[in-house]
Amino acid sequence: MAALKITYKDPCQLRPRARNPRTHTAKQSKQLVASIKEFGFISPILIDGSDGIIAGHGRAEAAKLIGMSDVPTVRVDHLTPGSDPRICYCRQSHRRECRMGSRTLNARTPRAFG
Repeated sequence: MAALKITYKDPCQLRPRARNPRTHTAKQSKQLVASIKEFGFISPILIDGSDGIIAGHGRAEAAKLIGMSDVPTVRVDHLTPGSDPRICYCRQSHRRECRMGSRTLNARTPRAFG
């Protein structure tokens, strides 16, 4: 497998997935904006061979809200067309299984998330 390569792209040119398995509330979008402002954009958006978003819809929208003209992306065009939804599902499943305890999360969470 080839090494992953980060490429910067305009978030307005990335195509959201029509059946995105996760949606974000206005509060969550504000939290993502606050996180990007405080820590920077540290987790690239996963895209397919035609700049369709596989993972990172919320980060892409947050980037648009704050007027970013480029965001880090990783193209994963080695996937087959049927594997994209499975990647999204696996990411969501792992997210649910890897939650931090509320005490740890509250101690490490910026005010914007409180």
